[in-house]
Order: sequence, then structure tokens, then C-alpha cells
Amino acid sequence: MTAEANHVNFVRANFDDGADKTVLLGQFLLEAPLDVAVDEQVRTVAQLVPDEDFDVIDPAGGNQDVYDACATQLWAMAMVFLTLVESDEVA
Repeated sequence: MTAEANHVNFVRANFDDGADKTVLLGQFLLEAPLDVAVDEQVRTVAQLVPDEDFDVIDPAGGNQDVYDACATQLWAMAMVFLTLVESDEVA
């Protein structure tokens, strides 16, 4: 999972063995099918074109508010991801 669409594009362009398992975290959280295992979710989202609308806020060069916003966004995404993984383990 990556934070930005350009990270996915880099991995897919430079590492053939990672192309089918590299996805944008935000896109994964919103577009992965919920009725399959996590590995299948990743393969499904890996078929999509990475969308910059799902990028994590880049705090580089920003003030504390920007860093706080990034941390808040990442925490929320982590909680959703954890819920998906936990529900996969139960199924």
C-alpha cells in the first residue's frame, strides 16, 4: 500500500513482481470489494488506475496544522484498514 498515486505508478513501472499487489491505500479503502479476502481485494484494486484524489496529504514543508491533518488522515485510514483486516480474519 502506498500513500500517493505516483508511488503506485513508480512501483508498477519499476518492479514487475510488485505490480499486481501495489495499491493506493485511500483507493483501496474505498474501492476494494468487501465480500472477498484481503489478498483478492488488493488484486482487484491493483487493476485500477491510481487516482490522485485518494492521495494522503503530503505535509512536507507545511506548518504544524498540515502535519496534524496528515496524521489525522493516516489514523482514520489505519482504523478502516484494521476493521477490514479483522473482518477478513473472522470470515
